[in-house]
This record gives sequence, structure tokens and C-alpha cells, in this order.
Amino acid sequence: MQGVGPDNFEKLPSPRVFKTHFPVQLLPPQIFTKNARLVFISRDVKDVAVSGYFFRKTVLHERVGPMEEHFDDFLNDRVFFGPYREHLSNYQKLEGNANVLLLTYEGVVADWEGSIKKVAKFLGKEASDENVKKLAAHLDFKTMKSESKIHSKNFSKINFCCLEKLMTNMTI
Repeated sequence: MQGVGPDNFEKLPSPRVFKTHFPVQLLPPQIFTKNARLVFISRDVKDVAVSGYFFRKTVLHERVGPMEEHFDDFLNDRVFFGPYREHLSNYQKLEGNANVLLLTYEGVVADWEGSIKKVAKFLGKEASDENVKKLAAHLDFKTMKSESKIHSKNFSKINFCCLEKLMTNMTI
């Protein structure tokens, strides 16, 4: 949803796919009052802390001290992308909602094909074994790394493309 103004949501073709890092309380209320589907993928808190450190240094160009200081800031909710534990907890409270699918990054990476099938089923889409294998290969870390120049320039476009193909007919 970042980068797309609320006035533009209705103008986008359906089905619409949005990727966001917003906490639950900042999501549009229509997500919970209409027949929207929400897929939340969480990461291990240690990985989030380490990623946050390098994000601050390399993307935000902050002058951050040693990683230990960042961990202290992270654990005491003194980073702009926190508090992560609250963020995670608020999404976990949605467990059991028929329109919410909770996954973990570690689980997805451990079983790409099973995760793709789970998401397709959740979205009410058919997914042939052949297309699941193609999409899993496309999303694999080795592929992402080999295409890192493309991904760094077109990150949002590529992720939207993958999700859009999953939502339509599972072809890539």
C-alpha cells in the first residue's frame, strides 16, 4: 500500500495486491470489513534485528554504533520500525480469522512449494504442480541473488508481478 494513495485503490484493477510493512492498526478498515484476504509473513526476531541494523546503515545511511547498541535500541523499542514484538503480536491476534493467513519466512523458505500451494488454496486459486515448481524456482534465494541487479532496481514491480501471477492463473 505504500506508494499508492487511498484515492487510487478503487481505480486499480481487481484483484488488487498490496505489499506493506504497516502495523495492523494502520491498515485500512476495509481489509477487515470486506472480503479482503491478508497474508502476513513474519520473521524471526533475531533476523529482524540484524536486518534492521544493516538497513539503518546502508539504506537510511544512519550513523549507527556497534551492533550491540542497535540490539539494545531494538529490544527497547528505540528504532523507527518498532516495536517489532508488538507488531508481531497484533498480527498473531488475527489467527483464526478465515481471511487471514499467517506464515513465517523461515517456514516459507524451508518449503517453497508447500507454501505456494497453501497461499494459492487460501486465495481460492488452482495451482498445477508444474506452475508451483516454476514459481518456487523463480522465488528461490539463488535466483533472487543471481538477479539482484534487477531486483534492486525494480523490487516493488517484481514482487507485485509475482503476486499478480499467483493471483491470476499461476503461470510465470
